[in-house]
Order: sequence, then structure tokens, then C-alpha cells
Amino acid sequence: MDITLEDKNSLREVLKQCRLSVAGDSSVVNRVKSKLWEVISETPYFSLGFYLPLPGEIDLTDLISRWLKDNPIRTASVPEITGGIMNFNKWTPASKLTNGIFNTKVPVEKNFVFPDLLIIPCVGFDKKNFRLGYGGGWYDRYLAARNFKPYTIGVSFKTCKVPTIYPVQTDIPLNLIITD
Repeated sequence: MDITLEDKNSLREVLKQCRLSVAGDSSVVNRVKSKLWEVISETPYFSLGFYLPLPGEIDLTDLISRWLKDNPIRTASVPEITGGIMNFNKWTPASKLTNGIFNTKVPVEKNFVFPDLLIIPCVGFDKKNFRLGYGGGWYDRYLAARNFKPYTIGVSFKTCKVPTIYPVQTDIPLNLIITD
């Protein structure tokens, strides 16, 4: 079945509203964070990329701060788009932040890294672990450009699962999706 960009954008808007309706439920959010902690606390990776939340996204900063504190050689980073390219800029709980593109927050100090593990927010997702994001393709282009592919974990709510997101050739499935 062919789906138009307009149809995909409509799906995205419905899923964003669905996500917003659940994001305020602390018990649901805490279940997702607990499941994510079970995975990342035992991970063999030492460099993690995650996101600073936009409305409706789960705030993982406390979880990532704990992950960093548990092992001082670990590093965390957040996405930053400059010059039309997404890279990951080193982040710590003490990082001073400034406004980035698309109302995101990014560290003032620039120290770009290549994380081994990415935690990626999902507007929606499907049974094949394809992620629906905001429609810019930033994560897919980042992953396609890497010689070494990081392990990818999507974070979402189970109510945002759909039978298919109608992936296109440039969409890259995630290794794992964690929900409530």
C-alpha cells in the first residue's frame, strides 16, 4: 500500500497527541524508565547518546545522570544539528545549555563524540521496530552515515504502537523498543 506524505503526517499528529495524553502519567513514565534502566545498567557500552526532552517525550536526564555516576569512565551525549548535520555533543548533568534548532537544548561547550549506544525518542513505532519521529530523518541519516553502527533503543509508550509506520527505503529499524 502506498501512503502519502500527508497521510504519514496525519498519523504523526495522532501519535503525538496519543503520546502527550500518556506522558503526564508518572506511573507509566516510571515503568518505561525502569525497563530502560534494566537494559542500560548492564550494558557493555561506555558511550551513550540520548535526547533532552521535548513536550511529550520522557525525560531521561535523571536516569542518564545515575548511569554516569555508576561508572566514571562512561560518557553521555545529546544530538545537535549544525550545518544541516546531526552529531552528538558531550553532556553531563553540569552542562550549561543553550537553545538549539527545533527548540532543543544543547550544551554550550562543543565536544562531539560518536556514541556506541543511542536512546531515541519515538513519536510512534511498529512491530518491525521502525520508528516514526518528527519527519526530518535526522536519526536515519546519522545512522546511515556511520561506518560503525551504534546499538539503538527507541523509547515510547505502548499506546503509540501501530501495525506499520509505512517505512521508506531510508528508514532504519531500531535494535530495541522499550515501552511501558
